[in-house]
Amino acid sequence: MEALLSDISMGLGSAYAGYLIKIIMYAAVAAIGITLGIKLRKNKNKKQSEKK
Repeated sequence: MEALLSDISMGLGSAYAGYLIKIIMYAAVAAIGITLGIKLRKNKNKKQSEKK
């Protein structure tokens, strides 16, 4: 019985770790996208203001 509970908790722990890693990766990709978007938009606005 004790071995069964150990296996179940081990499986849940690895599942939670997997979800945590996915969340961290998604957050990192989102942060990079937001930063890149802001940078590109600022460059575009700068070029448009110089054009006028």
